[in-house]
Amino acid sequence: MINNVSSPSLVPELSPLRTAALEVAAAPAPSVSAIASAGDGVAAAQPHSDPLRAAKAEREAPRAKWTHQATSDAVELAKIAPAVSLTARDLLPAVRTVDGKRVATGHDGVEKPVVALRDWDAYKAAATGGAKPNTIYTIEGKFYETDQLSRPVASSGRLTIGGPSHRLSGPPPLFGPDTAIGRAGLSGDIGFHHGGDQFGFGGGRLNLTPASSDLNSGEYLNFEMFLKRQVKAGHDVDASFQALFTRANTSQRPNGYAVQFSVDGGAVQERAFFNPRPASAAPSPAATS
Repeated sequence: MINNVSSPSLVPELSPLRTAALEVAAAPAPSVSAIASAGDGVAAAQPHSDPLRAAKAEREAPRAKWTHQATSDAVELAKIAPAVSLTARDLLPAVRTVDGKRVATGHDGVEKPVVALRDWDAYKAAATGGAKPNTIYTIEGKFYETDQLSRPVASSGRLTIGGPSHRLSGPPPLFGPDTAIGRAGLSGDIGFHHGGDQFGFGGGRLNLTPASSDLNSGEYLNFEMFLKRQVKAGHDVDASFQALFTRANTSQRPNGYAVQFSVDGGAVQERAFFNPRPASAAPSPAATS
């Protein structure tokens, strides 16, 4: 725990996400070999005699470089990360009618119009370039929120499994909107679903942003598997998947992600994930989803 936080922009009681972000920013970045010796499963320079361990270490070595990196982004994310909601009901937008129009307060505290999409064709139109700024779209019990730059900043709803896929993709070489989102990011990025397709969320620019493939195949994947197990076990899981942008970031690529969720209406829990940058931060058309 950090005791020397004095920034007036931080709330007095830090959420777990804010605390973790500050600690990441303050901690020195250990070497890969140091992490390996601490038992993190990351490879040191020496080869492993066990080929399975060697393969695992090779996969996780790049992740160690960004998981522990101390950056100014961590401090900025700590300032803008959402506070933990008090109840499960707070995870979804509270839609109300004002002057005959449906509105709700977004995760950024801005009152936004709520647009009910009549079908998935209407969703596709909004998700492929027709999304308006500071708007909340809803279809089949899921909500998709944009910020002032029309970027997707929150996808929320009750998680479901077993329904049809709503990805916006196509076969190579055509690909599709979901793949194009990843290609617009940095080298090694993919089109990253905030709310997973497996949970009934849609594709396109209402629910995807460019993110590192390391994130999507690592700790975030493990977290999604945890959520899926809860749903398959018959639990009601409500969740809000949020993209976090630092104040200086006006791109489409978030600095990190936060997920707030509740199981069976219980206490709201929170997880944070940083969106790592590759060594070369130049945009590349080589990223695929």
